[in-house]
Amino acid sequence: MHWELPRDGWAKLSVDGTFKLKEGYCVAGSVIRGDGGLFVAAGVWKFQGVASVKQVELLAIREGMQLSSR
Repeated sequence: MHWELPRDGWAKLSVDGTFKLKEGYCVAGSVIRGDGGLFVAAGVWKFQGVASVKQVELLAIREGMQLSSR
């Protein structure tokens, strides 16, 4: 799998996260790139009490969407 540019006039949100079960927290990150592949915005967040990797990914998407609306 490789990253592709978004279509003209669009932006792309990429997310990732890590889950530390024993420590009881996760870290999620998001990057937004514009149609030329140029950096638009990014963020990293730490959350407590997360139950799964899927939840981490969903939190990264949520926070990235909020970041895109700023």
